[in-house]
Amino acid sequence: MLREAIDRGDYPTGVILPSEKTIAAQLGVGANAVREGLAYLAAEARVRSTNGRGTLVLPPPTPQHVITLDPADPYRDLTPSPLDPPRPSRGAADPRTAALLGIPHREYVFALDQPFIHPSGALVRIRRILPAISFDGIHKTPDPLGPRAPIIKALARVHGPLRYADRYGATVPDTDDRAQLKITTLGPIVAYAAVITYASDGRGLILDTLHVRADEAEYAPPAGM
Repeated sequence: MLREAIDRGDYPTGVILPSEKTIAAQLGVGANAVREGLAYLAAEARVRSTNGRGTLVLPPPTPQHVITLDPADPYRDLTPSPLDPPRPSRGAADPRTAALLGIPHREYVFALDQPFIHPSGALVRIRRILPAISFDGIHKTPDPLGPRAPIIKALARVHGPLRYADRYGATVPDTDDRAQLKITTLGPIVAYAAVITYASDGRGLILDTLHVRADEAEYAPPAGM
């Protein structure tokens, strides 16, 4: 909550934060939560303690690279990491995935995790989720855990012209992010982009989520989009 308060301008860059007790009262949280939040923000270089003055709010880090994200081809310009093979799995859709795709919670899905490399050298973790119901009506089924291009071709053949939507945000890295993005310190946060591929009738068919260290890169749509 403290990071969100800083990001939306409640505590602008260059100001000294109020006391932990005051922040806790303003945000409606406990002092321990504020203390933990300050520790994370200090590790991310978003705040800095100053002798005799308090905690100074610093400007957000500037990403070193821009990754052009085409929702119709989110893997464009990315190369699979030769050191990290794809990690296929099967299971039930979690609530967030179900909401993004408009499918029932715990619907059976195929998932594929794999790190890719951007030409800048930035590592990008991609997680592709394909609901089993997306394959309804497809007689010559491509491998749901195989390359994306044959899957898209088969889906377009059955469901008609495909549509795309994209969403962006930032989050604290999870265990898979730390392993696949080679995050070894507490500091970096993860910038993510979620690309949803829809059938012409609005049914969600595939969810591709891309994660990258926010201090290394940010996402931008292609020129003209």
